Amino acid sequence: MKRTHNNLLHLSFKKYQGPELELRDGTRIKPGDIVGELHLANKALFRIQQKCSNKVKAAMYIKKEMRQNFEILAKLVLQQKEAREVKAFYGITIFHQGARLLGFEVKEIEPVFKRLLLTLTHNFFLLFCHLSIITTTKSRYHLLVPKVIWISKEALLQNFLPVPNHAPA
Repeated sequence: MKRTHNNLLHLSFKKYQGPELELRDGTRIKPGDIVGELHLANKALFRIQQKCSNKVKAAMYIKKEMRQNFEILAKLVLQQKEAREVKAFYGITIFHQGARLLGFEVKEIEPVFKRLLLTLTHNFFLLFCHLSIITTTKSRYHLLVPKVIWISKEALLQNFLPVPNHAPA
């Protein structure tokens, strides 16, 4: 994806190396399949939080920006050869509740050791960058556990392509 100051996502392509996985729309991902790995642009996220006067406004703005970023990604899938070969897109995030609202499937990180390590890493990053997130969510600590989010290429196109009838790639 072309990088601008509004991009909340960075994309890389890789060969899937995990166990065979079936998404709810029937898409099967096998070891060796090409998947798109999504990364949140943390600097852009924190810039938005600082710019907005309260958390509700920040959340609404981020949701709008994420939707626009996924629309750009859907167009990219239709236009770029490497992106057309992708079976699905995934990321690891603590913002999985928001991802669920955008049509992503949410799965636990396995094995448990990896989940614990990623939880510590993500929470250390939050503590380092934005202490108020940790202090205001102490009672909701379970929300800060990172999870894997997945969306198939077809579900991405269906949910985010502005044109109603896309041709499957």
